[in-house]
Amino acid sequence: MTLAVLEMTGERPGFQPATPILKWVGGKRALLAQINELLPTPRLGSRFFEPFLGGGAVSFSRTFANQIVASDTNAELINLYSVVTKTPQELIAELRAYRNEESFYYSIRDLDRGPDWAKTNSVQRAARILYLNKTCFNGLYRVNSSGKFNTPFGNYVSPNYKNETAIIQLHEFLNGRLQDGQPRIVLNNSSYLETSSHGREGDVFYFDPPYVPISPTASFTSYQSEGFNLEDQTKLRDEALRLASIGASVLLSNSDTEVVRELYGNKKNFKIHTVSISRGLAAKPSARKKITEVLISAR
Repeated sequence: MTLAVLEMTGERPGFQPATPILKWVGGKRALLAQINELLPTPRLGSRFFEPFLGGGAVSFSRTFANQIVASDTNAELINLYSVVTKTPQELIAELRAYRNEESFYYSIRDLDRGPDWAKTNSVQRAARILYLNKTCFNGLYRVNSSGKFNTPFGNYVSPNYKNETAIIQLHEFLNGRLQDGQPRIVLNNSSYLETSSHGREGDVFYFDPPYVPISPTASFTSYQSEGFNLEDQTKLRDEALRLASIGASVLLSNSDTEVVRELYGNKKNFKIHTVSISRGLAAKPSARKKITEVLISAR
């Protein structure tokens, strides 16, 4: 087929999706069907942006042959994905030496609190974050005001932090090349504003920011120590409007709260879609509550 026909039909060479290697509180695997229904496929030559990458469920499910620009402010997270891209076998070898024991867990967790942290290499840091994510309580990536990981040991029987199959699958996904030889995915350790500043007409954006708290007594927090407050939420809304005004497609997710519905209440500029999902930090999935969240299309 010619490029013109490909653009009209939406057909193009595809890629195999990859399974996320991290558990991620607020992850989007359970909402992929709803998200995919609302996210258009970028036209040929346009890109897909995910500026709050997290566990990567949305980006790693993309099968179209367009460049993906994925970013996050969490440097350890981006380092993990960079190591999976470049040296997955070294990461697997490092993880084989790790043990699912409470004392070992805290020795790994506390590495960044001592002088040995400066001596660690990128593979050791990547193995640490993957191991902590799979062995800590509920995969809760939480840092204190000093930026130190502080989630307690999860006490799981057999956490799968040595998932070699998933690591290699993601390695292959991250090393995909487009027909013109360009990398299929670009990873950046940057803020959403830095990333979205490169958006153009025809690009597609998915924003999954730290959510507005559903409890009136909760505070605006994120997995980064600097947090993500109401002012940040407002700036994100305004950036979504700017991108839509230049012809980009924009979808956002957030909690189903009065604050969010007020922020995105202008029906001329936004359409709010309500979705249902099981969330919560209960140890047993059956004890987790069914709640509503929102997916917001900018226009």
